[in-house]
Amino acid sequence: MASLPTTLRYLSMKFKYSLSTAWKSYAQGQIREREFPATVMQNLRHGKMTFLHTTFEKETTKVPGASGHTFLVRKIPSPTSRTVRANDLVVLKDPNNPSNYIVRRLAATKSNYTKPFVLGKNQCWVLADKLCWELVDKFDLANEEAYDSRTFGPVNINNIVGRAIYAVSIGRLYHETVYNNLHSVIEDFPVVEVELNIQEMESYYKPS
Repeated sequence: MASLPTTLRYLSMKFKYSLSTAWKSYAQGQIREREFPATVMQNLRHGKMTFLHTTFEKETTKVPGASGHTFLVRKIPSPTSRTVRANDLVVLKDPNNPSNYIVRRLAATKSNYTKPFVLGKNQCWVLADKLCWELVDKFDLANEEAYDSRTFGPVNINNIVGRAIYAVSIGRLYHETVYNNLHSVIEDFPVVEVELNIQEMESYYKPS
């Protein structure tokens, strides 16, 4: 159970999240102005700041014997270089198939541009990880094999839907906090403490 200070931090974060999601819905014409306060309160009372995502991509396999991973993902309604940071493990829309999500390490954004990345406005560079929770990118893959920015180029930062903050391996009982940018880890701590449910994550994927 989360401590009182952690719970208070979580509630403050959730209020800001509720405002952000309601504003996004309003800006997209999904709700009217008079519905804004009720939408904020509904998100605050019943909404969660996270969702679960399962992947079987080779780019995110770390644990021997594991066939895939289920991630607890913190939702990022309005991704910017202030809300996602270099070294974060992010869930984003596949640039070639937006209906699918992929999990990649955020290598650079426009605000922290470094060579050899060439980025335009609102663009970011993502890389596949060899070790999913460690800052070791899969550079041993040839470019034609690596399904990341080395093959499909920079992506719009708005493609990012969330940051992976906890992971459970499939095929082997192993779970761990995701290794992200230190600032992000500290920021996400209250969310992990309040919304993490290991049993739910372990049972989320059931082979047919």
